[in-house]
Amino acid sequence: DGPREGRENRELFELRWPRKAIIEVGISESSNDSVNVLLYFRDVTAEVEVERLKSEFLSTAAHELRTPMASVYGFAELLLNNDFDQQTQRDLLTTIYEQSGLLVQIINELLDLARIEARRGKDFRLQTLSLNELLCDTVNGLKMPGDDRSVVVSLPSQPVLVHADSGKLRQAFNNVLSNAYKYSPN
Repeated sequence: DGPREGRENRELFELRWPRKAIIEVGISESSNDSVNVLLYFRDVTAEVEVERLKSEFLSTAAHELRTPMASVYGFAELLLNNDFDQQTQRDLLTTIYEQSGLLVQIINELLDLARIEARRGKDFRLQTLSLNELLCDTVNGLKMPGDDRSVVVSLPSQPVLVHADSGKLRQAFNNVLSNAYKYSPN
């Protein structure tokens, strides 16, 4: 193959010193009279990390969607293929309803993330918030009626102020804390 306009060969190299980095080294050939070959070095560490995080995120999202979807599918199949008494039918339908709600919640969160990424944060409503108040409100909202578990919130005595979007920060805390609360027996 002879030189072609726009032909490019490139390789990625991992540097370990003086700092960890991923460097793209490329050769670009051109039929231009003044420049035949261009050798370039470009730090692509951030881009490689973003791609890794996206791949990891998609894998996690697929797993999170698969779990409630398997329940919906399985219980719906049971209802279609068996005759159950009314209470068992109601129990199975309740499970389908709850798992469908989880699916909707996960999909809404994915759509929120896509919207945030597409708008590059332009839809944030930033304000000064008390982190202490936000966390206490979130924890109080997680407590289920009749659940005798206690949640201990240990925060500094002085208010911790942050500059953030109240709704989005509340949603993030709710996601993390609701999982912790749901999967912590005591």
